[in-house]
Amino acid sequence: MISEIYCYTWVDILDRLRSKQANDTAPNCLISAEPLPTRIILSVTFGADIGEINEWLGELFGPRFDPQRNIINLDKPINGNDRLIAVDIEQLDSGEEVDRVIKLRPSVLRGRSVVYHPTYELPAVRELSDVPPILTFHSSKGGMGRTTITLALAFALAKQGRRVLLVDSDFEAPGISALLNVTLPVPKVSFADLIALAHTDPHPSAENTVELVSERLVDQVFHSIFILPCTRDLAPPLVTPDALTVSTRRSAFFMGELLGAVAKRVGADVVLVDLRAGMSELVASLFLDPRLQHVLVTTLNGQAIDGTLHLLESLRDVAKKWTDSTGERLKNIPYVIVNQKPTDSSMIEEGDNALKSLEEKLYAKFQEIGQISTELTNEGSEENPFLDRSLAPIVIDRLSSISILPSDLEKVQERLMASDLPSKVLDAFLIDLPPTPTATVSIIQSSHGNVGLERKRAMLAEFAKESVYAENASQSRIFATRSLNKLVSSFRSELPNVVVLGDKGSGKTYTFTSVVKSKTWQNFARQVIPDFDGQVDAEIVPILVPDELHVDRKRAITEWLEEMATRDGAGSPIDHSSLGDAVGHFKAGDDALKSGAWRNFWLELIARRCGYEAKEEVSGIARLREALKNRQRRIVVVFDGLETLFQRFNSDQVEQVALESLLRQVPDWLAQTPDRSIGFVAFVREDLAKSALLMNFGQFQARYEPFALRWNWNEAAALALWIAQQAEAIPEVVAPIDLIGMDEETRAEALMPLWGWKLGSNDSKEARTLEWVMSSLSNFRTVLQARDLVRFIYISAEKSNVHDRFSEDRILTPKAIRDAIEPCSEERVKETGEENAYLEGIFRKISGMPHNLRELPWSSRDAVQRLEEPELSALLEFGIFFRREDEYFVPEIYRSGLRLYYGGGARRKVVTLMRRARAQ
Repeated sequence: MISEIYCYTWVDILDRLRSKQANDTAPNCLISAEPLPTRIILSVTFGADIGEINEWLGELFGPRFDPQRNIINLDKPINGNDRLIAVDIEQLDSGEEVDRVIKLRPSVLRGRSVVYHPTYELPAVRELSDVPPILTFHSSKGGMGRTTITLALAFALAKQGRRVLLVDSDFEAPGISALLNVTLPVPKVSFADLIALAHTDPHPSAENTVELVSERLVDQVFHSIFILPCTRDLAPPLVTPDALTVSTRRSAFFMGELLGAVAKRVGADVVLVDLRAGMSELVASLFLDPRLQHVLVTTLNGQAIDGTLHLLESLRDVAKKWTDSTGERLKNIPYVIVNQKPTDSSMIEEGDNALKSLEEKLYAKFQEIGQISTELTNEGSEENPFLDRSLAPIVIDRLSSISILPSDLEKVQERLMASDLPSKVLDAFLIDLPPTPTATVSIIQSSHGNVGLERKRAMLAEFAKESVYAENASQSRIFATRSLNKLVSSFRSELPNVVVLGDKGSGKTYTFTSVVKSKTWQNFARQVIPDFDGQVDAEIVPILVPDELHVDRKRAITEWLEEMATRDGAGSPIDHSSLGDAVGHFKAGDDALKSGAWRNFWLELIARRCGYEAKEEVSGIARLREALKNRQRRIVVVFDGLETLFQRFNSDQVEQVALESLLRQVPDWLAQTPDRSIGFVAFVREDLAKSALLMNFGQFQARYEPFALRWNWNEAAALALWIAQQAEAIPEVVAPIDLIGMDEETRAEALMPLWGWKLGSNDSKEARTLEWVMSSLSNFRTVLQARDLVRFIYISAEKSNVHDRFSEDRILTPKAIRDAIEPCSEERVKETGEENAYLEGIFRKISGMPHNLRELPWSSRDAVQRLEEPELSALLEFGIFFRREDEYFVPEIYRSGLRLYYGGGARRKVVTLMRRARAQ
């Protein structure tokens, strides 16, 4: 039964007849309905079942419909006369053609009649793949910040050197045009001129119009932005965009084609259109074009949200008709920008609740659009550009600095570029923008046919495979990370005295090996910073070395220590195995719980490693310091591999005391020596340090944070470039160290010869390769391990071949990139378990669950039934689980290794989930 409705006139009946319920339940025999002021005419096929029609009307109008009298009762005053609408049912003659074909046009006018079960016919439209991307910016009402966001994106693109066609199509409130009083006081051509010229242009494609407008437009450039104001004098236009869609000579969506042609003629890289707020014929020809990329701007105001959802419904309806008429899959889904999110403390909670509610509604709307038609991705991609986008509306906080903007375009640019709005908006839209022409050229120049690429793949696979465990690799060059730069640049006038924290696979042992192979601090520093101007030098003395170090490396270290000892006239250095025995012996001694005793033990161990034993009541460290003073020499002692000597650091108090003494007391003691002749560098797993340093670990961590081996995405991109260049797979056009400080687009372009711009063609809706790779290899704390990235490159290079799609324009193909994640995940789970016994137990528990229990995502209820609360907390803490509302997700770098899967054909939202995790 229907809910209560009001029917005052035939107009209300028309609304009911065109409702979703009416269309979904209309009998197949019903052709059309046409309400008139005094009656309704229903057209049905010959021989139609009238009882079926009456039943349908009864469902729509309830007791208002009287099938005996064939009338619908309208609302009347309490004591007034009946008000009736007659229902006339007209059957077509036998053999009479049933015409339910409707021409699809971008219009909000709905007409007086309703056709049921129609077939939509779309007049010829052209593909827009040969013109720049066109983005329209719209909002349900004014005051949302739509124009400000459009300008911010235009300025950000211009700063990168892109050429932008910026169109003001808001005839009623021309915001962009009103800013041109100083920059462009007398425009030569406007959007209104474009429409008027095209309206009278005899050519179907309006070629004369495109040429004339383009010629004038080149004189309206502001910092590589071609500006097309709404009118030349801000007066209302006589010809509006909807007029161009009436002629049968042209596409029903001709306005988008016209702007694309103009943009192509002037050499623009992208088109940004600022539309009029609300839904009207003035905006329909552009906003309802499924070929364009639409952007909806809203605030968290209830009215704004309702209006935005209504606009999405309009887009959904046209999208359905478009796919029905063309048979083509939908390629674009709108972005939603939530602007002006409250930041004051009194409104934060309310704002968060409103945002959560909006996201749930958006998810439902985008699911509806996604079900209409989803662009299937190549080679089994698990990205869904529809549902993936819907999970992550772009959220922009309220920025007081741009709440009131100047009235001059130049000053507006200065104000916006001083904020973070341009970069934030640019990052969100990169997926729909092609790479710059220079990046495309670099691909062509670096690709010399299949033979060349196959050889490069082999070279890259070989180099990356050797670099997976770089501490044993043969290459000698050092990749200068941010932390290494900091380590070197912070110690020009004195020797380093630091603890370098890092997880397993972060490059601790690789860095240790790089330092040791350099033999002197100056050599190492100059490999990191070629023009290093440090004032002190010192020889490198490795004290502890990791067990996994190759036997040849260990032999080279032994030879180096013996060479130094012989040169200094010292005794034989203690060897690696005897050193381990000494630690074990002291752990079992009477002083094992005394931190001061451990400090002295470590200092003596340093001396013994240099060939100085205690002698005649003179400690070994005193003899070493005296020898260094006499010979005017300095040394830097280096430690790695502590986890081998201390495997019970989580619970063994003796081991915790030993580690605390080494990491806190030894560097502090060395720092107090007057001559400062001994530097100290210890490479330590962060979990080991955290467990051992029970007091004030946060303070300790903060002290050494600048030197920690943490791989942010900037540095990971630089590492990928460095690996490819070292393998001679791509030319050294951009220095990897320079890439760290560049914006995301520049980093992505530098890596295009390696793995392309997207996981598909440049104009596809596939994810950007750089963001997808980083998201897939990171945990939900956005921590990425260098070893995982290098292993990923090795496996991708090995799997890439000439039979893959897109194998001719990049070294690593999309198929190989996707296929490489699973083996990387398996190794990450294995290595994390080796590093953390507690997590290893949880991993075994998860991977051993029955198949049906390993399906993702887990609800909160599922999670607490399958794991203990401390286990869940640990997984969340280490970024292995991520809770989004009532569901738990697992990052790709752990998912396959834990034998977890997404059921029911669900697609992984790799990029979106990582964006959510980063936002939290």
